[in-house]
Amino acid sequence: MERREFLQTAGTVAGVTAIGGILWGRAAFARSKMTEQLVGEASPILVAKEHSELKTIPSAASEEMKLWFTGACLNSAQFVNYICSEGFASRLQQFATTREREMCVENEFFARVVSHSSIYQRIELAAQESGAILDRNWQSCCDKIATKWKLKLDANSDDLSSDIQSRLDLLISNQLDDAISQSANVADRPSAISSAIGVGKASLMALPLLRLPPPYNLIAIPAFALAAITHFANYVIGWLFQDSTGAKNAISDRLALLGNRVASEFNTELKVRIADLHSWQNDALRTTAEEYAYANIGII
Repeated sequence: MERREFLQTAGTVAGVTAIGGILWGRAAFARSKMTEQLVGEASPILVAKEHSELKTIPSAASEEMKLWFTGACLNSAQFVNYICSEGFASRLQQFATTREREMCVENEFFARVVSHSSIYQRIELAAQESGAILDRNWQSCCDKIATKWKLKLDANSDDLSSDIQSRLDLLISNQLDDAISQSANVADRPSAISSAIGVGKASLMALPLLRLPPPYNLIAIPAFALAAITHFANYVIGWLFQDSTGAKNAISDRLALLGNRVASEFNTELKVRIADLHSWQNDALRTTAEEYAYANIGII
């Protein structure tokens, strides 16, 4: 009798377990389907926003950077006269490597033409202006997504828009802060750079920094700006070590074009930073869609 009861009980448990498994599987499938539907409806909105931002924001900001940098280089006569002097040539000859000579030219450029701090301040201004555009676009994007999702989620679009943006912003801010804290040059980055200053601005300010080795400098500088200035410094050294005849005119002409090179490097860097933000936004969107699907579809 006991054996019969045991078998009956075991059979009942197995049946309940099987039914539970079927129900769970159906719910998981339905949630997955709903997630894909939500993401599918939001994707065209994101794609259109991303295309517009990558097309317009870097070009506008880099054009402003070109105008500013070119203007700053107009007052460079003292710099050109000094680096073309015999005294500076003697200084360069003391260095054994090309990189050491480049850094010597770079330091004179920072001291006599455009300082590290002014470059960084200009970048921060560009990030503030462009970041505000990114944030406005994102808010508009969240409103459009809410309009698309409200029927499936049976929610008021105004409340839903606020809830969607709140969820997404938290996820994106976490990814942004993680990226900043894990960057190789985090020790050189100002502590104020975090999602707290606004996701758009912080995303653009999370650019790579480089620190020149002592004794040249103890200040970190954005890598894109240093790349452009190093290219110019290498050009200067080529003139001073090969043929100093006509060096002043050649260096002055190249200096007048340096703003173009800086702007080009800045444009490329901005595209990378914005692309990273787009990636975080897409990841956050999928996670949020999964949360809504889970909340709206139960096991039974």
